[in-house]
Amino acid sequence: MAEDTKDTLARAYATLKSLRNNIAEMNAVTEIYVSEFHTVLTRLQGTGINVSEFWIPDSEIAPRVTVIRTLTFADSPKSRADYSREKYVDKSFILMKIDTVLGYFEIITSEKPKKMGFYTPSNK
Repeated sequence: MAEDTKDTLARAYATLKSLRNNIAEMNAVTEIYVSEFHTVLTRLQGTGINVSEFWIPDSEIAPRVTVIRTLTFADSPKSRADYSREKYVDKSFILMKIDTVLGYFEIITSEKPKKMGFYTPSNK
């Protein structure tokens, strides 16, 4: 593996670990963290790794409801929601994507081939 590819992989791994650790502590994950995650994926794609399945779709990034107002007109209640300016992604969803990439890193960078499959008590 070329030295520049190793460096790119090391930096991507370090960034993903940092993102994972910081996002785990957050209550809400804004779009800026999705952008940082996508930047890492773009760098990885530059090394020849297919990252398409790790990408967070735009449909998963949306404003949050900030207030729900219930108004009554002629005995007919209507609800209206106000939304945040910022967009958010579900914390569990982005953590799952990051964990998937980190798990993939473990497989492709392992010196010994990883055993994969299902194990029964007799073949552990």
